[in-house]
Amino acid sequence: MSRMVFWIARPITIWALHFIAVYALTSAACGPRALMMPETLRLLVSLVTLIPGLVLLVFLLRARRHFRQIPPDAPEAPLAGAAFWTTLIALLAVLMNVVPVAMLDSCTG
Repeated sequence: MSRMVFWIARPITIWALHFIAVYALTSAACGPRALMMPETLRLLVSLVTLIPGLVLLVFLLRARRHFRQIPPDAPEAPLAGAAFWTTLIALLAVLMNVVPVAMLDSCTG
């Protein structure tokens, strides 16, 4: 049962770390000192998104398989469903974190 709680917490933690990384890179590119160009920002954010995206995809496939193998009346069935949906939402959130950076032409307001 406690293992299923980790299956729920891991995707959200990965999304939160990805969000922090994207926010930090955007701040570095668009801050007063402008440590990098917007093109470099897009490249780095793409690279930073690739690994969490693939990890979450693997977690999603594992959670889906586990969710389908558990009988519906098993005590951990609700947690297995929560793990699947949490992972799916976290994967979509990671992908949505990239949208503003992809649409960023420059850092001027």
